[in-house]
Amino acid sequence: MNTVNLIAILTLYRLADDGLWHGYGAHSSIRITTGVKEFVEAVGQTELLAWAVSVLPPLSNCYPWLRIELTSSAGQGLLSVTDEKGKRVTEDSLSWPDQQVGRWIFYWTDRVLLLSGEY
Repeated sequence: MNTVNLIAILTLYRLADDGLWHGYGAHSSIRITTGVKEFVEAVGQTELLAWAVSVLPPLSNCYPWLRIELTSSAGQGLLSVTDEKGKRVTEDSLSWPDQQVGRWIFYWTDRVLLLSGEY
């Protein structure tokens, strides 16, 4: 089993039976696709996964499907989470590398975080 330590409370590893990466935080766990893992590694942004592990699992109790829009500019990332009807559920900010300006869409369903192209 290969492990990658992202932060002190988050470890990811891949299980052969489902092909997904599993992230564990202090109080919850999530699964992410290879696309999300590669995105996080490419932009050097583990704070996104720490946010996902702490925020998304509790929301699963009320929302079976969520759309997460990440917009970044000037060293800040804004995470806007909406439900299947487009109603805003939550909004958070995180620090973001200056060189990574853009907009990315993720989906959260069945306790799996995936890129919009993987949905």
